[in-house]
Amino acid sequence: MALGIGSQVVSLGAQRRLNATSEAAATSMSRLGSGLRINKASDDAAGLAIATELSSSRKIYAQAIRNINDGISMLTIADAAAENLSVIVTRIQELAEQSANGTFGIEQRKALHAEARALTDEYNRIRSTTTFNGIDVVKGLSDGVLIQAGVGQDESLGIRLSTAQGPAWMSAVAKVSTTTSGGEANGLSGNSALSYDGRYMVFNSNATNLVAGDTNATDDIFKKDLLTGEVTRVSTSSTAGESSGSSLTAAISSDGRYVAFQSVATNLVAGDTNGTSDLRERSLHGQYSQSEHAE
Repeated sequence: MALGIGSQVVSLGAQRRLNATSEAAATSMSRLGSGLRINKASDDAAGLAIATELSSSRKIYAQAIRNINDGISMLTIADAAAENLSVIVTRIQELAEQSANGTFGIEQRKALHAEARALTDEYNRIRSTTTFNGIDVVKGLSDGVLIQAGVGQDESLGIRLSTAQGPAWMSAVAKVSTTTSGGEANGLSGNSALSYDGRYMVFNSNATNLVAGDTNATDDIFKKDLLTGEVTRVSTSSTAGESSGSSLTAAISSDGRYVAFQSVATNLVAGDTNGTSDLRERSLHGQYSQSEHAE
């Protein structure tokens, strides 16, 4: 008995084409659903590797952008703090200049002093309380801050802020018995007095390097402007000559215009023949220079 096997070639061909079309439709739907051209290695193995690397880099650099924005925010806060500190320092300098005006009495200078003290307290408050995520942005950034802005250490950004500083007379501790340029005195200094506005200090010293031309080898009275650092010698004669004897204890007026001191020198004023120490007064008339006459 004969066995017959029948096959429908047209039907098999149609099924193959249907399967291929279904697979292509599935691939298209996968791409439409993910938004990606490559979704699996069979789509494009090399392309998938490149796409995976690019996707990873995109996420890293997106975080780097957020890091940079955080750094910008920190700098914005630090800049605002520095601007306010600058305004305070400028105002205190204005008050110091205003207080030196000879037309003001003690009550006016007390008011100016009270404002200067309040401004100093606010200056210190801003320095100690301005923070970003717990980081002190005024005092704590002297060593710099690293902002990671890439995929490696070589792709980082560094931020370094100099600590905001006020004038020397606003610091907690400052050495006064120094030269105008800040050099160390080469002798002993003592018996200091501070003007009421806090700008000027007078003291006696046997140092020979605080001012130029100090060759009398004895104690002199010096005045220092704590705002500018300028040092001048007060215990000189009416022609700015060096004193012939020691000058010791000194006092200064509230605005720094007048200095009184004790001296055994005999050449500071004419007719000094009593052979003992005397009290001297000198009018400094604002910015003192050694060419002005003693009164």
